[in-house]
Amino acid sequence: MSSDIQNSIPPILSSMVQLGPAIFLKDFPQAPQKHDKPLTIVLLFWMNAPLRPAAKYISEYGQLAPDARIIAIFTSASDFFIRNSDGAQRRRITPVLDALLSTAKDGDGGSLYVHAFSNGGCTTLRYLAVAYRDATGKPLPANAMLIDSAPGITSMSRAVKALSYSFPRFFLWRVLLSTAVWGWLLVLATLGWLSRRKHPSYFLREGLNDQSLIRGKVERCYVYSKEDDLIYWKDVEEHAGQARARGWNVSREVFEDSPHVGHMRTDPQRYWKIVARLLKIAMA
Repeated sequence: MSSDIQNSIPPILSSMVQLGPAIFLKDFPQAPQKHDKPLTIVLLFWMNAPLRPAAKYISEYGQLAPDARIIAIFTSASDFFIRNSDGAQRRRITPVLDALLSTAKDGDGGSLYVHAFSNGGCTTLRYLAVAYRDATGKPLPANAMLIDSAPGITSMSRAVKALSYSFPRFFLWRVLLSTAVWGWLLVLATLGWLSRRKHPSYFLREGLNDQSLIRGKVERCYVYSKEDDLIYWKDVEEHAGQARARGWNVSREVFEDSPHVGHMRTDPQRYWKIVARLLKIAMA
């Protein structure tokens, strides 16, 4: 397993098949029959998501949709800032693409539900959608989507803060790592300015609202909080408005006092009720 996510593996992940360094699969309990419409749940976790919190989401989804296949994708800081070329990202998500294509029969491939967390998960989702379109000539056929704490317009200060959650607690290490990250981000920003390349968050936000990448006119729910210190809530609402204008069926769920990707912990009953509604739509 990649050192980026190496730590004590929760039982639910130990029971899953590892398709790649940071990709886990819980396959269908029974092989789908020819005329079945099997449900695949794709969970794209936030950058440097710890395994134990992520496992709670996987376990709950397994209870809500016991007959579904679940694919969990983890994204590391290295995927953002080092292995960030289009080729490297394509290789990273190839096992997920192969799994989705493996059920593409009868011109359908079953139902697809997508849950993307933060800009990290949404960035991975965009790369997956591009790879799917390149392979099939069609947009990613999501039947319902939940976008959790995203998408935001990234600044360097927020990027450093996001990375700092995975820093060691020792003060001196945190200072040294923060300084190194600031320096690296300044280098990337300078190179982007010199090459006149648009900021990655632009491609992320545009990609999620591109009907050539993600199937349009389906249900999409944004879950966010005005207390989120990494993703500005107005950025989320702006993107939701653009999605509605471009044809998606958009709903918004604002949580009170919940931190970044912390809405499930803040109000689990409400959170899983939202998920259950979207799963029902995906399976309809």
